[in-house]
Amino acid sequence: MAKILQHHIIVFQILFLYCLLSLCYLSCYGYNQNGNQAIALVDSETEDKDTTGTVNYFGQDIDDQDLDVFKPTSEWQTVLDGQAIPAGLHVRMNLGTGKKEAKLYNDKKEANDESTGPNFQSGTPYTKKELKELLQNMPNDNKAGETFVITDEDRQRVKTSYKSIDEIKEDLSKLQADIKTDAEVLRSNINTLKDSNASKSDRMTALESIEYLVHQIDNAKDFHTMKGYYLILDAVNDTDTEIKSFALQIIGAAVQSNFEVQRIALDLGVLPVIFSNVNAKVNFVVRRKALFALSSLLRNFPPAQMEFLRFGGMRVLTKLFFESGTEALRIKVLTLASDLLKENHTNYQAEDNISITERILDELIEQKWCKFMPALLQTTDYDAIERTLDAMNTVITQCKDQFNKDNVSVMLKNYIMEWKKLIAEDDDNSFYSDLIDLSVQLQNNLAIS
Repeated sequence: MAKILQHHIIVFQILFLYCLLSLCYLSCYGYNQNGNQAIALVDSETEDKDTTGTVNYFGQDIDDQDLDVFKPTSEWQTVLDGQAIPAGLHVRMNLGTGKKEAKLYNDKKEANDESTGPNFQSGTPYTKKELKELLQNMPNDNKAGETFVITDEDRQRVKTSYKSIDEIKEDLSKLQADIKTDAEVLRSNINTLKDSNASKSDRMTALESIEYLVHQIDNAKDFHTMKGYYLILDAVNDTDTEIKSFALQIIGAAVQSNFEVQRIALDLGVLPVIFSNVNAKVNFVVRRKALFALSSLLRNFPPAQMEFLRFGGMRVLTKLFFESGTEALRIKVLTLASDLLKENHTNYQAEDNISITERILDELIEQKWCKFMPALLQTTDYDAIERTLDAMNTVITQCKDQFNKDNVSVMLKNYIMEWKKLIAEDDDNSFYSDLIDLSVQLQNNLAIS
């Protein structure tokens, strides 16, 4: 019985040793998640030196073609899951696809620039032994126990090259003190305009600053609170054409799309002042600025439009439209008339119970604008053509007979053919397409009996 028990103990010890050896074997070589054996990386001073085409796999030399090894080329290729990557490749993660990619280095420059931990002389990675040798041989000027000493020369060099904290704070405080609000700037400019001893240069600078600020709606209102528009009206009546034109520009900028300031300007009597500069044969720039101020005051503001008609405004525009030497202003005048018609203020009575829209149309027909419009199409200025076509579509009901009499449809047909050729030659064809659309719209309106 004792012998049998002793025999069992020996068998048990042999099984225990076998299990222990199995565990050691697994801990050395490991298993992946799928249960397949994974390759272990072994530190060796002869790594990457084997060029025989074989891999030592668990003590056996196996042809690397029998393993699933990534085969690199000079082009980027996707590394499939489970593939082993040879050493010395350029590896990256493609952020667009989320895939790992690899390739051979094309040249030494690429290896030197993009690889991590390379030997910059040979382009191959450092071994651990080489890295240790490099670290040991690094020069150390500051030996252990020594301290770095800052000399007076070093301190002086820093002082002359950089400002101290106190100097920086002083500069910032000065900068902060010079910052002014828009209201303060407007007030300063008003004082300049009030100063009878101010030079023309100072007055022009003040006007330019005001023009910039009153584009903002609240600044334009504040300027009225400061009584600034009275000074601008004085400047409009100045004999100097530069000051006059800049003052008109300020009026146009202030009232543009600003209902409250439009009302203020109308109450101040700005409209007759603008008329006198549009109507008079003065400097061309002055007339152009006056037309801008008039357009800004009239658009989307029926009270000013009614006042405009009472003053005979359409006759003033007609005179400017047909007057020789004002060709550059004709399209602006036509665009203004067309825009006023599009607003279609039929509920506002200008005079004699006639609406604003009807009064403008009557004036256009009476002064033969319909006959003159087609002539404006005969230009190479495509912006002018676009504005003219838009205006002709606006007045088509009143001017249809005259347009047909002038063979406008034939003119439009030739233009459309020309623009289609330009579209074929130019990838950016949206502008010509818009011209064609306006022309086809006008042709269709003319064809309606």
